Amino acid sequence: MSRLGRLPRRPWKLSAQLVAAMTAVVVLSVIIMTGGMTLFYLLFDKLIRLQLPPGALAAYHAIEENTLPQPGDLQSLLDVYKAIEAQLSLMELGALAVCGAIALTAGVAAALWFARRISEPLHRVAATARRVAGGDLGARVIQPETGGGAGETHQLIADFNLMAEEMQRAERDMRESVAAIAHELRTPLTVLRGRLQGMSDGVFAPDSKGLAGLILQVDSLAQIVEDLRTLSLAMAGRLLLQPANLDLAVEIDAAIDALAPELNASGLAIERDLRPAPVRADPARLRQVLLVMLENARRYALAGGVARVETRRGEGTVYLRVLDRGPGLRPGDEDRVFERFWRADESRSRDAGGTGLGLAVVKAIAEAHGGSACAFARPGGGACFEIRLPA
Repeated sequence: MSRLGRLPRRPWKLSAQLVAAMTAVVVLSVIIMTGGMTLFYLLFDKLIRLQLPPGALAAYHAIEENTLPQPGDLQSLLDVYKAIEAQLSLMELGALAVCGAIALTAGVAAALWFARRISEPLHRVAATARRVAGGDLGARVIQPETGGGAGETHQLIADFNLMAEEMQRAERDMRESVAAIAHELRTPLTVLRGRLQGMSDGVFAPDSKGLAGLILQVDSLAQIVEDLRTLSLAMAGRLLLQPANLDLAVEIDAAIDALAPELNASGLAIERDLRPAPVRADPARLRQVLLVMLENARRYALAGGVARVETRRGEGTVYLRVLDRGPGLRPGDEDRVFERFWRADESRSRDAGGTGLGLAVVKAIAEAHGGSACAFARPGGGACFEIRLPA
């Protein structure tokens, strides 16, 4: 098998590595003790052979060859053995002590090596965690190249890096959201302050037209605040719903009837293709979703355009679609359209481009129902925005 086709070796689990480490330390100690004592007896045998008198050495060789030595030679060998018996016992104890010390030192060294190998990735995680806690959200833990650490520590490192990435993304999103919110609020607040200051200075007369303009700016602020509130509740999992059993087609048809005069006045005609789609959902939130999707179609559709509204029932799912003939979606915009404060054309003013929160609210409401929202280019030009709810 080529190196490119070789599967990466999976690290052992922590329990397996601990068992292997302890077994290795014990085996190493046994090998050192056994080998040391064997070496001692071999050296002692050589030393004894060199010190034996000729008769005793002849008896020693006869015994090794399983032959009967001469009585005089045997007695000489016994006399030598009695002379060195006490010395042999002391030498054996000394050899055992030396071998034990060597085995203990080697065992401790091996245990320290295994412990460092197993725990070193954990120390890296701890050090990186301190950096993240200190504000360095870009810090990451490097996975061991080969072998180092246990399988659990590899997973811990992967999870920690994922958590750090999510924290960094959340912090970046928060900064962008704060900047975007400030930008969105600046325009109506500036208009309100300018108008009110002008009325206070007598530059503008406080007539009904001027007051209506101020009320419009207040309504814009109220809409931004309400959208932000809906999104914050959805992100916290606290978006309250009042679900009821209903037919999505009937509910959407009634909502279109209520919105038709305002939409027709803006030059947007509504084409309906509503098929029965029973679902359990919050009717008020569904009307909110439809209003946002139709307002989005009105904003981007060509003058005198037509928006098509469809309801469908699939296998375990119901669909609500709004299709327009506007400029459509560029490749890669399908997911970004549901981001907060995102607009297809960044050069649009707030008045022309809306608050940038509407479609994010649509997605939040769909997900609060256990469904989803998606967008894609409409064949022939334009865009299609769709929510899917569990039937």
